[in-house]
Amino acid sequence: MPDSLKHRLAFHFHLRFANTTTNEQGEDLGEFQGVKLERYVLHTVQDDLVSFNIHVPQEADYFIEVFASLVEPDPNPFGQSFKLKCVCKYRIICKHLIQRMHPLPACASGEWGPAKAIRHFNICPLTHFQAIFETHQLPITIKFRCPKQLKFHGKLSSNQYPSINHDHSIISNSATSNTLDKYVKYEYDEFDFIISFIIQLPHDGQYGIDLYARDPEYQTEKRTMSHCCKYVINYSKPPAVDPTTTAAAAATANNNNNNNNNSLYHDYSFDSGKTNGQQRMTSPRTNSTFNQSERSLSPRSSSSRDTNGSGANTSVPMPRVGGNTNLLSQFGMSPISHPDPSITLRSINTLELLFQIRKMVDFSFDLIYHHTPSDLPSRTPLPNLNQRLNASDYVTIKPNGGFNVIFALKLPKQGVYTFTIYAAATNHRNDVQLNSNGQTELPAVYTYLLRYI
Repeated sequence: MPDSLKHRLAFHFHLRFANTTTNEQGEDLGEFQGVKLERYVLHTVQDDLVSFNIHVPQEADYFIEVFASLVEPDPNPFGQSFKLKCVCKYRIICKHLIQRMHPLPACASGEWGPAKAIRHFNICPLTHFQAIFETHQLPITIKFRCPKQLKFHGKLSSNQYPSINHDHSIISNSATSNTLDKYVKYEYDEFDFIISFIIQLPHDGQYGIDLYARDPEYQTEKRTMSHCCKYVINYSKPPAVDPTTTAAAAATANNNNNNNNNSLYHDYSFDSGKTNGQQRMTSPRTNSTFNQSERSLSPRSSSSRDTNGSGANTSVPMPRVGGNTNLLSQFGMSPISHPDPSITLRSINTLELLFQIRKMVDFSFDLIYHHTPSDLPSRTPLPNLNQRLNASDYVTIKPNGGFNVIFALKLPKQGVYTFTIYAAATNHRNDVQLNSNGQTELPAVYTYLLRYI
Protein backbone atom coordinates (compact mmCIF):
# COMPACT_ATOMS: atom_id res chain seq x y z
CA MET A 1 0.00 0.00 0.00
CA PRO A 2 1.20 3.59 -0.53
CA ASP A 3 2.48 5.20 2.66
CA SER A 4 -0.21 7.88 2.39
CA LEU A 5 -3.00 5.28 2.45
CA LYS A 6 -1.69 2.37 4.53
CA HIS A 7 -3.47 3.60 7.68
CA ARG A 8 -6.75 4.25 5.85
CA LEU A 9 -7.26 1.26 3.57
CA ALA A 10 -9.42 -1.62 4.77
CA PHE A 11 -9.48 -4.95 2.91
CA HIS A 12 -11.74 -7.95 2.74
CA PHE A 13 -11.92 -11.07 0.57
CA HIS A 14 -14.26 -13.76 -0.64
CA LEU A 15 -13.10 -17.30 -1.46
CA ARG A 16 -15.42 -19.69 -3.30
CA PHE A 17 -15.37 -22.74 -5.51
CA ALA A 18 -15.07 -21.90 -9.21
CA ASN A 19 -17.90 -24.17 -10.34
CA THR A 20 -20.91 -25.91 -8.86
CA THR A 21 -19.80 -29.44 -9.82
CA THR A 22 -16.86 -29.25 -7.40
CA ASN A 23 -18.99 -28.67 -4.34
CA GLU A 24 -20.87 -31.81 -3.39
CA GLN A 25 -24.41 -32.09 -2.00
CA GLY A 26 -25.45 -28.65 -3.24
CA GLU A 27 -23.56 -26.74 -0.56
CA ASP A 28 -22.89 -23.03 -0.70
CA LEU A 29 -19.99 -22.31 -3.08
CA GLY A 30 -18.30 -20.48 -0.22
CA GLU A 31 -18.35 -23.52 2.07
CA PHE A 32 -16.61 -26.88 2.34
CA GLN A 33 -18.33 -29.58 4.43
CA GLY A 34 -20.28 -26.88 6.25
CA VAL A 35 -17.20 -24.72 6.98
CA LYS A 36 -16.79 -21.33 5.34
CA LEU A 37 -13.85 -21.29 2.95
CA GLU A 38 -12.70 -17.97 4.41
CA ARG A 39 -11.50 -19.97 7.42
CA TYR A 40 -8.81 -21.46 5.20
CA VAL A 41 -7.34 -18.00 4.52
CA LEU A 42 -5.04 -16.15 6.92
CA HIS A 43 -5.59 -12.49 6.04
CA THR A 44 -3.15 -10.12 7.79
CA VAL A 45 -2.02 -6.50 7.52
CA GLN A 46 1.47 -5.47 8.62
CA ASP A 47 2.60 -1.92 7.97
CA ASP A 48 2.13 -1.40 4.20
CA LEU A 49 1.72 -5.08 3.29
CA VAL A 50 -1.61 -6.91 2.95
CA SER A 51 -1.28 -10.71 2.88
CA PHE A 52 -3.69 -13.51 2.05
CA ASN A 53 -2.17 -16.92 2.91
CA ILE A 54 -4.51 -19.47 1.36
CA HIS A 55 -4.62 -23.18 2.22
CA VAL A 56 -7.48 -24.66 0.21
CA PRO A 57 -9.13 -27.75 1.77
CA GLN A 58 -9.25 -29.98 -1.31
CA GLU A 59 -8.13 -30.32 -4.92
CA ALA A 60 -10.36 -28.02 -6.97
CA ASP A 61 -10.59 -24.68 -8.76
CA TYR A 62 -11.36 -21.60 -6.70
CA PHE A 63 -11.92 -17.87 -7.10
CA ILE A 64 -10.68 -15.35 -4.56
CA GLU A 65 -11.86 -11.74 -4.81
CA VAL A 66 -10.15 -8.97 -2.87
CA PHE A 67 -12.11 -5.87 -1.84
CA ALA A 68 -10.89 -2.54 -0.47
CA SER A 69 -12.25 0.72 0.87
CA LEU A 70 -10.97 3.96 2.34
CA VAL A 71 -11.82 4.40 6.00
CA GLU A 72 -12.85 8.02 6.56
CA PRO A 73 -12.22 9.72 9.93
CA ASP A 74 -15.28 9.61 12.15
CA PRO A 75 -15.76 10.94 15.70
CA ASN A 76 -17.79 7.79 16.37
CA PRO A 77 -16.04 4.94 14.55
CA PHE A 78 -18.02 2.31 16.46
CA GLY A 79 -20.79 1.00 14.26
CA GLN A 80 -19.44 2.83 11.21
CA SER A 81 -20.20 1.11 7.90
CA PHE A 82 -18.52 1.53 4.54
CA LYS A 83 -18.76 0.05 1.06
CA LEU A 84 -15.95 -2.04 -0.38
CA LYS A 85 -15.06 -2.31 -4.05
CA CYS A 86 -13.53 -5.31 -5.77
CA VAL A 87 -9.92 -4.46 -6.65
CA CYS A 88 -8.73 -7.81 -8.04
CA LYS A 89 -9.74 -11.42 -8.61
CA TYR A 90 -7.67 -14.60 -8.95
CA ARG A 91 -8.43 -18.11 -10.08
CA ILE A 92 -6.68 -20.77 -7.99
CA ILE A 93 -6.12 -24.16 -9.62
CA CYS A 94 -5.18 -26.82 -7.07
CA LYS A 95 -4.41 -30.21 -8.60
CA HIS A 96 -2.53 -31.68 -5.64
CA LEU A 97 -2.41 -30.97 -1.91
CA ILE A 98 0.88 -31.40 -0.08
CA GLN A 99 -0.81 -31.00 3.29
CA ARG A 100 -4.40 -30.69 4.43
CA MET A 101 -4.99 -27.86 6.87
CA HIS A 102 -7.52 -27.54 9.65
CA PRO A 103 -9.69 -24.43 9.26
CA LEU A 104 -8.91 -21.44 11.42
CA PRO A 105 -11.12 -20.96 14.51
CA ALA A 106 -14.63 -19.68 13.78
CA CYS A 107 -14.02 -16.02 14.57
CA ALA A 108 -15.37 -12.90 12.90
CA SER A 109 -14.62 -12.63 9.20
CA GLY A 110 -11.81 -10.45 7.95
CA GLU A 111 -8.22 -9.77 8.87
CA TRP A 112 -6.26 -11.23 11.78
CA GLY A 113 -4.02 -9.15 14.03
CA PRO A 114 -4.28 -5.75 15.73
CA ALA A 115 -4.05 -3.54 12.61
CA LYS A 116 -7.83 -3.22 12.41
CA ALA A 117 -8.05 -1.91 15.99
CA ILE A 118 -5.42 0.73 15.21
CA ARG A 119 -6.91 1.76 11.86
CA HIS A 120 -10.56 1.99 12.83
CA PHE A 121 -10.59 2.79 16.54
CA ASN A 122 -7.12 4.11 17.48
CA ILE A 123 -6.79 1.23 19.95
CA CYS A 124 -3.08 0.37 20.02
CA PRO A 125 -1.56 -2.97 21.11
CA LEU A 126 1.00 -2.94 23.91
CA THR A 127 1.92 -6.63 24.09
CA HIS A 128 0.97 -8.59 20.95
CA PHE A 129 1.73 -7.13 17.53
CA GLN A 130 1.40 -10.19 15.24
CA ALA A 131 -1.73 -12.04 14.14
CA ILE A 132 -0.51 -15.38 15.56
CA PHE A 133 1.42 -16.11 18.71
CA GLU A 134 2.42 -19.14 20.73
CA THR A 135 2.37 -19.65 24.45
CA HIS A 136 3.40 -22.44 26.80
CA GLN A 137 2.18 -20.76 29.99
CA LEU A 138 -1.12 -19.42 31.30
CA PRO A 139 -2.69 -16.98 31.76
CA ILE A 140 -2.18 -14.97 28.59
CA THR A 141 -2.46 -11.22 29.02
CA ILE A 142 -3.14 -9.05 25.96
CA LYS A 143 -2.99 -5.29 26.56
CA PHE A 144 -4.13 -2.28 24.53
CA ARG A 145 -3.99 1.47 25.08
CA CYS A 146 -7.30 3.18 24.32
CA PRO A 147 -7.96 6.78 23.22
CA LYS A 148 -10.70 7.14 25.86
CA GLN A 149 -12.76 5.09 28.25
CA LEU A 150 -14.42 2.24 26.38
CA LYS A 151 -16.33 -0.95 27.14
CA PHE A 152 -14.89 -4.28 25.96
CA HIS A 153 -15.78 -7.91 25.48
CA GLY A 154 -13.68 -10.91 24.45
CA LYS A 155 -14.97 -14.03 22.71
CA LEU A 156 -12.90 -17.21 22.58
CA SER A 157 -13.31 -19.82 19.83
CA SER A 158 -11.79 -23.21 19.09
CA ASN A 159 -12.45 -26.04 16.67
CA GLN A 160 -12.58 -28.31 19.72
CA TYR A 161 -15.69 -26.54 21.06
CA PRO A 162 -18.96 -25.71 19.27
CA SER A 163 -19.79 -22.06 18.65
CA ILE A 164 -23.31 -20.91 19.53
CA ASN A 165 -23.34 -17.55 17.78
CA HIS A 166 -22.12 -17.87 14.20
CA ASP A 167 -22.38 -14.14 13.36
CA HIS A 168 -19.23 -12.82 14.99
CA SER A 169 -19.03 -9.50 13.13
CA ILE A 170 -21.20 -7.92 15.83
CA ILE A 171 -22.07 -9.08 19.31
CA SER A 172 -24.97 -8.22 21.56
CA ASN A 173 -24.70 -7.88 25.30
CA SER A 174 -27.68 -10.18 25.63
CA ALA A 175 -26.18 -12.93 23.45
CA THR A 176 -25.99 -16.43 24.87
CA SER A 177 -22.57 -17.17 26.31
CA ASN A 178 -20.37 -19.70 24.55
CA THR A 179 -18.65 -22.55 26.36
CA LEU A 180 -15.30 -20.73 26.33
CA ASP A 181 -16.50 -17.27 27.42
CA LYS A 182 -15.74 -18.04 31.05
CA TYR A 183 -12.02 -18.30 30.22
CA VAL A 184 -11.73 -14.58 29.32
CA LYS A 185 -11.62 -11.84 31.97
CA TYR A 186 -10.84 -8.12 31.82
CA GLU A 187 -9.04 -5.47 33.77
CA TYR A 188 -9.36 -1.80 32.86
CA ASP A 189 -7.01 0.94 34.02
CA GLU A 190 -9.26 3.99 33.95
CA PHE A 191 -6.35 6.34 34.62
CA ASP A 192 -4.14 5.26 31.69
CA PHE A 193 -6.99 3.86 29.54
CA ILE A 194 -5.30 0.43 29.31
CA ILE A 195 -7.44 -2.66 28.80
CA SER A 196 -6.02 -6.08 29.73
CA PHE A 197 -7.60 -9.29 28.46
CA ILE A 198 -6.63 -12.17 30.77
CA ILE A 199 -7.11 -15.51 29.05
CA GLN A 200 -7.07 -19.01 30.51
CA LEU A 201 -7.29 -21.97 28.13
CA PRO A 202 -8.78 -25.35 29.09
CA HIS A 203 -6.59 -27.58 26.89
CA ASP A 204 -3.75 -27.56 24.39
CA GLY A 205 -4.69 -26.53 20.88
CA GLN A 206 -5.39 -23.62 18.59
CA TYR A 207 -7.78 -20.88 19.66
CA GLY A 208 -9.12 -17.66 18.22
CA ILE A 209 -9.91 -14.61 20.31
CA ASP A 210 -12.30 -11.90 19.05
CA LEU A 211 -12.10 -8.55 20.81
CA TYR A 212 -15.09 -6.20 20.76
CA ALA A 213 -15.57 -2.64 22.00
CA ARG A 214 -18.16 0.09 22.26
CA ASP A 215 -18.12 3.74 23.19
CA PRO A 216 -20.59 4.41 26.03
CA GLU A 217 -20.75 8.04 24.92
CA TYR A 218 -22.41 7.00 21.66
CA GLN A 219 -23.69 3.48 22.31
CA THR A 220 -26.07 2.46 25.07
CA GLU A 221 -25.88 -0.80 27.01
CA LYS A 222 -28.46 -2.38 24.69
CA ARG A 223 -26.55 -1.62 21.50
CA THR A 224 -24.28 -4.15 19.87
CA MET A 225 -20.51 -3.95 20.19
CA SER A 226 -18.14 -3.44 17.27
CA HIS A 227 -15.47 -5.96 16.33
CA CYS A 228 -11.98 -4.53 16.93
CA CYS A 229 -9.54 -7.30 16.08
CA LYS A 230 -8.74 -10.98 16.51
CA TYR A 231 -5.75 -13.23 17.18
CA VAL A 232 -4.80 -16.87 16.66
CA ILE A 233 -3.36 -18.47 19.81
CA ASN A 234 -1.38 -21.71 19.61
CA TYR A 235 -1.18 -23.13 23.12
CA SER A 236 0.87 -26.14 24.17
CA LYS A 237 1.94 -27.07 27.67
CA PRO A 238 5.70 -27.04 28.25
CA PRO A 239 7.17 -30.54 27.87
CA ALA A 240 7.85 -32.29 31.16
CA VAL A 241 11.55 -32.90 31.74
CA ASP A 242 12.21 -36.50 32.76
CA PRO A 243 15.87 -37.10 33.70
CA THR A 244 15.52 -40.79 32.81
CA THR A 245 14.42 -39.99 29.26
CA THR A 246 17.14 -40.51 26.71
CA ALA A 247 18.10 -37.79 24.26
CA ALA A 248 16.85 -39.92 21.37
CA ALA A 249 13.45 -40.42 22.98
CA ALA A 250 13.18 -36.71 23.71
CA ALA A 251 14.02 -35.88 20.10
CA THR A 252 11.38 -38.35 18.89
CA ALA A 253 8.76 -36.80 21.17
CA ASN A 254 9.65 -33.34 19.97
CA ASN A 255 9.35 -34.41 16.32
CA ASN A 256 5.96 -35.96 17.04
CA ASN A 257 4.77 -32.71 18.59
CA ASN A 258 5.88 -30.79 15.53
CA ASN A 259 4.19 -33.26 13.19
CA ASN A 260 0.93 -32.95 15.11
CA ASN A 261 1.05 -29.18 14.65
CA ASN A 262 1.81 -29.27 10.94
CA SER A 263 -1.85 -28.98 9.94
CA LEU A 264 -2.44 -25.89 12.09
CA TYR A 265 -1.80 -22.34 10.98
CA HIS A 266 1.48 -20.82 12.12
CA ASP A 267 3.00 -17.44 11.50
CA TYR A 268 6.59 -17.16 10.32
CA SER A 269 8.69 -14.17 11.25
CA PHE A 270 12.34 -13.35 11.61
CA ASP A 271 14.63 -11.18 13.61
CA SER A 272 14.64 -7.57 12.46
CA GLY A 273 17.27 -6.40 14.89
CA LYS A 274 20.77 -5.93 13.47
CA THR A 275 23.38 -8.52 14.25
CA ASN A 276 26.64 -9.21 12.49
CA GLY A 277 25.04 -11.16 9.70
CA GLN A 278 23.10 -14.06 11.20
CA GLN A 279 19.33 -13.99 11.57
CA ARG A 280 16.84 -16.61 12.63
CA MET A 281 13.54 -17.18 10.98
CA THR A 282 11.36 -18.42 13.82
CA SER A 283 8.05 -20.21 13.96
CA PRO A 284 5.58 -20.76 16.79
CA ARG A 285 6.07 -24.51 16.32
CA THR A 286 9.27 -24.31 18.35
CA ASN A 287 8.79 -26.28 21.56
CA SER A 288 12.23 -25.62 22.99
CA THR A 289 12.24 -24.88 26.70
CA PHE A 290 15.10 -22.49 26.05
CA ASN A 291 12.77 -20.09 24.26
CA GLN A 292 10.65 -17.53 26.03
CA SER A 293 7.35 -18.99 27.18
CA GLU A 294 5.23 -16.64 25.10
CA ARG A 295 6.30 -15.12 21.80
CA SER A 296 4.62 -12.62 19.54
CA LEU A 297 7.60 -13.07 17.25
CA SER A 298 9.63 -10.11 18.42
CA PRO A 299 13.34 -9.57 17.64
CA ARG A 300 15.91 -11.57 19.52
CA SER A 301 19.65 -11.93 19.25
CA SER A 302 21.62 -14.82 17.84
CA SER A 303 25.18 -15.81 17.16
CA SER A 304 27.00 -14.33 14.19
CA ARG A 305 29.43 -15.10 11.44
CA ASP A 306 32.89 -13.56 11.31
CA THR A 307 32.37 -10.01 10.08
CA ASN A 308 35.14 -8.17 11.79
CA GLY A 309 35.04 -5.08 9.65
CA SER A 310 36.49 -4.47 6.20
CA GLY A 311 39.92 -5.42 5.02
CA ALA A 312 41.85 -7.68 2.71
CA ASN A 313 41.36 -11.35 3.24
CA THR A 314 43.12 -13.31 0.55
CA SER A 315 41.93 -16.60 2.03
CA VAL A 316 38.37 -15.87 0.91
CA PRO A 317 37.75 -17.34 -2.58
CA MET A 318 35.21 -16.00 -5.05
CA PRO A 319 31.97 -17.82 -4.12
CA ARG A 320 30.12 -19.88 -6.68
CA VAL A 321 27.32 -17.73 -8.10
CA GLY A 322 23.76 -19.08 -8.11
CA GLY A 323 21.67 -21.31 -5.89
CA ASN A 324 22.13 -24.71 -4.28
CA THR A 325 19.01 -26.36 -5.68
CA ASN A 326 19.05 -29.24 -3.19
CA LEU A 327 19.22 -26.95 -0.15
CA LEU A 328 16.72 -24.49 -1.61
CA SER A 329 14.26 -27.34 -2.04
CA GLN A 330 15.03 -28.74 1.40
CA PHE A 331 14.36 -25.41 3.15
CA GLY A 332 11.47 -24.38 0.92
CA MET A 333 13.40 -21.29 -0.23
CA SER A 334 13.09 -19.64 -3.63
CA PRO A 335 14.13 -16.24 -5.03
CA ILE A 336 11.07 -14.22 -6.03
CA SER A 337 12.25 -10.76 -7.05
CA HIS A 338 15.61 -11.68 -8.65
CA PRO A 339 15.80 -15.28 -9.95
CA ASP A 340 18.87 -14.30 -12.04
CA PRO A 341 21.90 -14.41 -9.70
CA SER A 342 23.78 -11.78 -11.77
CA ILE A 343 22.54 -8.24 -11.12
CA THR A 344 23.82 -4.92 -12.47
CA LEU A 345 23.01 -1.69 -10.62
CA ARG A 346 23.46 1.51 -12.61
CA SER A 347 23.83 4.73 -10.61
CA ILE A 348 21.84 3.28 -7.70
CA ASN A 349 23.29 1.51 -4.69
CA THR A 350 20.17 0.01 -3.12
CA LEU A 351 18.64 -3.38 -3.81
CA GLU A 352 15.88 -5.50 -2.26
CA LEU A 353 16.01 -9.28 -2.71
CA LEU A 354 12.71 -11.02 -1.98
CA PHE A 355 12.75 -14.70 -1.00
CA GLN A 356 9.96 -17.10 -0.18
CA ILE A 357 10.78 -19.27 2.86
CA ARG A 358 8.38 -22.03 3.83
CA LYS A 359 10.21 -23.66 6.75
CA MET A 360 11.90 -22.71 9.98
CA VAL A 361 15.50 -21.88 9.21
CA ASP A 362 18.49 -20.17 10.75
CA PHE A 363 20.20 -18.00 8.20
CA SER A 364 23.16 -15.67 7.86
CA PHE A 365 24.83 -13.79 5.03
CA ASP A 366 28.12 -12.41 3.74
CA LEU A 367 28.78 -9.33 1.64
CA ILE A 368 32.21 -9.40 -0.03
CA TYR A 369 33.74 -6.61 -2.12
CA HIS A 370 35.86 -8.13 -4.91
CA HIS A 371 36.80 -5.56 -7.57
CA THR A 372 37.02 -1.78 -7.86
CA PRO A 373 35.15 -0.02 -10.69
CA SER A 374 38.46 0.95 -12.35
CA ASP A 375 39.24 -2.74 -12.78
CA LEU A 376 36.05 -3.50 -14.68
CA PRO A 377 37.05 -2.24 -18.18
CA SER A 378 40.49 -3.85 -17.95
CA ARG A 379 41.37 -6.86 -20.10
CA THR A 380 43.92 -8.02 -17.56
CA PRO A 381 42.95 -10.47 -14.80
CA LEU A 382 41.09 -8.68 -12.05
CA PRO A 383 42.76 -8.47 -8.64
CA ASN A 384 40.47 -10.04 -6.08
CA LEU A 385 40.40 -7.68 -3.09
CA ASN A 386 38.31 -10.08 -1.00
CA GLN A 387 37.11 -7.43 1.40
CA ARG A 388 34.53 -9.05 3.65
CA LEU A 389 32.35 -6.18 4.78
CA ASN A 390 30.49 -5.96 8.05
CA ALA A 391 27.22 -7.22 6.62
CA SER A 392 25.01 -5.71 9.31
CA ASP A 393 26.13 -2.22 8.22
CA TYR A 394 24.88 -2.73 4.67
CA VAL A 395 22.20 -5.44 4.87
CA THR A 396 18.93 -5.38 6.80
CA ILE A 397 16.12 -7.91 7.04
CA LYS A 398 12.58 -6.78 6.32
CA PRO A 399 9.64 -8.98 7.34
CA ASN A 400 7.32 -9.19 4.35
CA GLY A 401 4.39 -11.07 5.87
CA GLY A 402 3.51 -14.73 5.70
CA PHE A 403 6.36 -16.76 4.22
CA ASN A 404 8.42 -13.98 2.63
CA VAL A 405 11.63 -12.23 3.63
CA ILE A 406 13.44 -9.27 2.05
CA PHE A 407 17.21 -8.75 2.18
CA ALA A 408 17.68 -4.99 1.73
CA LEU A 409 21.19 -4.04 0.60
CA LYS A 410 22.87 -0.64 0.45
CA LEU A 411 26.26 -0.91 -1.24
CA PRO A 412 28.91 1.52 0.09
CA LYS A 413 30.81 2.13 -3.19
CA GLN A 414 30.95 1.13 -6.84
CA GLY A 415 32.49 -2.19 -7.78
CA VAL A 416 31.79 -5.92 -7.89
CA TYR A 417 30.31 -7.72 -4.88
CA THR A 418 29.04 -11.15 -3.97
CA PHE A 419 26.17 -11.50 -1.54
CA THR A 420 25.83 -15.01 -0.10
CA ILE A 421 22.90 -16.30 1.95
CA TYR A 422 23.55 -19.24 4.31
CA ALA A 423 20.80 -21.35 5.88
CA ALA A 424 20.21 -24.44 7.99
CA ALA A 425 17.25 -26.07 9.67
CA THR A 426 16.45 -24.47 13.00
CA ASN A 427 18.09 -26.27 15.93
CA HIS A 428 15.46 -26.41 18.69
CA ARG A 429 18.13 -26.89 21.38
CA ASN A 430 19.65 -23.53 20.37
CA ASP A 431 23.12 -25.04 20.23
CA VAL A 432 25.37 -24.20 17.30
CA GLN A 433 27.82 -26.01 15.09
CA LEU A 434 31.23 -24.34 15.05
CA ASN A 435 34.06 -24.71 12.60
CA SER A 436 37.73 -24.85 13.52
CA ASN A 437 37.84 -21.07 13.89
CA GLY A 438 34.96 -21.05 16.32
CA GLN A 439 32.57 -19.55 13.77
CA THR A 440 28.98 -20.60 13.15
CA GLU A 441 28.88 -23.07 10.25
CA LEU A 442 25.90 -22.79 7.88
CA PRO A 443 25.87 -24.00 4.25
CA ALA A 444 25.53 -21.49 1.41
CA VAL A 445 22.17 -21.69 -0.36
CA TYR A 446 22.32 -18.72 -2.74
CA THR A 447 24.99 -16.29 -3.99
CA TYR A 448 24.37 -13.15 -6.04
CA LEU A 449 26.99 -11.42 -8.19
CA LEU A 450 26.36 -7.67 -7.92
CA ARG A 451 27.89 -5.12 -10.30
CA TYR A 452 27.42 -1.56 -9.08
CA ILE A 453 28.56 0.85 -11.82
